[in-house]
Amino acid sequence: MKNPMELRKKAEIIAQHHQRLQSEWRRYCRTLDQAVSLSQSDYYLMAELVADDALHFRLYDHFIIRIAMMDDFNSHVIEYSLYERGGNESIVLATATLSEEGCLDGWVSNKDREAVLDHYLSKLEPLYDYLYSSIHNNKPVPMPSSQQLRSGNVHNVN
Repeated sequence: MKNPMELRKKAEIIAQHHQRLQSEWRRYCRTLDQAVSLSQSDYYLMAELVADDALHFRLYDHFIIRIAMMDDFNSHVIEYSLYERGGNESIVLATATLSEEGCLDGWVSNKDREAVLDHYLSKLEPLYDYLYSSIHNNKPVPMPSSQQLRSGNVHNVN
């Protein structure tokens, strides 16, 4: 080993960055959970307790929305996934980035409950559009594809 002190210093810097990012992730989870809990009846979202490092919300008691940091070490990417209740298949609704300073997508502070909720709802808007279109057309709602939601092609509900 060339220099144990240099390695120790690198290890400390890595740990500090990792701890800051994890701290901001936990703050984001608390802020979003509080924001959704205070407005759950407005958007028909209900927090769901699951034993993992992610947030889960039920939508219309049919869908589960899972919000989690990507698994890579030092990942700054948050993934918003959709599951049907009781199903194993999922689609990625959207992604966001979280900085070590607690900023979502470069502009939303994870300390601002209203801004965090608005940011989250913007990620869900294509899903609400899809569900609204299916109800408006009086059609059953199959699980949408990520591509269908991202392209805005919500009017092709089968």
